[in-house]
Amino acid sequence: MGLILKQTLEEEKYLEVKMPYGPLQSDLPFLQAFNKTQKSANHHLDLSLYPEPFAGNPKAKVYLLSGNPGWSDSDNRLMTTNHPDWDKMMQHSYNPIPGLGHPQTMYWLDPYWKGLIKPVSGYHGGFTWWEKRTKQLSHIPNLEEKLFNIDYHSYHSKNIKINSIINSLPSKKYVDEIIKVAFKDDDRLFVILRCRKAWEDRLKSILGVSTLPSNVIYLKNPRCAHLTSGNMKPCDWSRFLAALK
Repeated sequence: MGLILKQTLEEEKYLEVKMPYGPLQSDLPFLQAFNKTQKSANHHLDLSLYPEPFAGNPKAKVYLLSGNPGWSDSDNRLMTTNHPDWDKMMQHSYNPIPGLGHPQTMYWLDPYWKGLIKPVSGYHGGFTWWEKRTKQLSHIPNLEEKLFNIDYHSYHSKNIKINSIINSLPSKKYVDEIIKVAFKDDDRLFVILRCRKAWEDRLKSILGVSTLPSNVIYLKNPRCAHLTSGNMKPCDWSRFLAALK
């Protein structure tokens, strides 16, 4: 996946040519197998949408560890009615486009992309979702450059379900490498927003530890995923704000 996920040349070409009409080719058999086993439509993965493994600045001091991209029946219309700007936004998140002259950002919080992507019947997808959850941080200048969000997996569904198939996705190992490298910076904070147990197990495996380091912090109520003073321990909130300076 471009600059960060160093996949095969064939898959890089796939990203350039075939997206947003499907997942990474190496993941596809696993995703199809996953969908065949799901009895609930809420867990079904919509493979017509762009995968969203991460969003933001990988050099940021705050990494957010989330679930997976959500799903609404308006997502496809939001994407298709905003071509080619949607394509640029997504592909820029994988690999900066030299000709664009725009830095790596958490695009859902970036006024540049919000201005380009037009709502569909009042629906603005991730822009609305992330603005609500970062409302208490709106005073921080250039917030979109100070966060890096990583989803547990990249594919859209109404509700997340993690099983052995999801944990076997080939793309997961590339994201794990990003995380492993990021932990080399002791000043970086990792905030688990969703799927706490799954992320704890995954981080322990990546780091080869039985106890996670102190730079991993949690929300009091992960179901709402709001980044607020009331949703963190006071000491964690202070560390969080300091990391965003």
